[in-house]
Amino acid sequence: MDKKSSENKKASPFSANDTIDTLANETKGLFEDLTGWMELKVQYILLDYQEQMTKKAKGVAFEVGALAIVGLGFLFGLVALALGVGSWLNHPAWGFLAVMMLLIIVAVVVRAVGKRVSASGKSGRSVQDIDISETKPKLPGPRIPEQASTQNGKG
Repeated sequence: MDKKSSENKKASPFSANDTIDTLANETKGLFEDLTGWMELKVQYILLDYQEQMTKKAKGVAFEVGALAIVGLGFLFGLVALALGVGSWLNHPAWGFLAVMMLLIIVAVVVRAVGKRVSASGKSGRSVQDIDISETKPKLPGPRIPEQASTQNGKG
């Protein structure tokens, strides 16, 4: 019997150790492939995030540039207005003083309107005042079946 069992072992193409080693190698290969895929996925996400941030930064830069040009235009307009009012009042300093007073009045009005708008808010609370427990959904309580006597009108 010893010879037959040794012949059977030689006749089979794979032994138990070979199958386990092959399975271990395949599992190791799959794990390495999965690890590589996950690393590539993380790199892709980082590159995508970086690309989105670059686009947003470029957009903000263009907006800031446009706002600076509008601000300069507004400043030149105010200087022109001051010089025009100054020539009407026969002294440039009076024109700048008049434009300054006009800007102060506009600032006071805008501040007063801003306070009224913020005071007329629905809740009148800031974000820091919000309790997190208020945001949790309230689930209905358990339903208690009515007793048969109340359903029949008795009791």
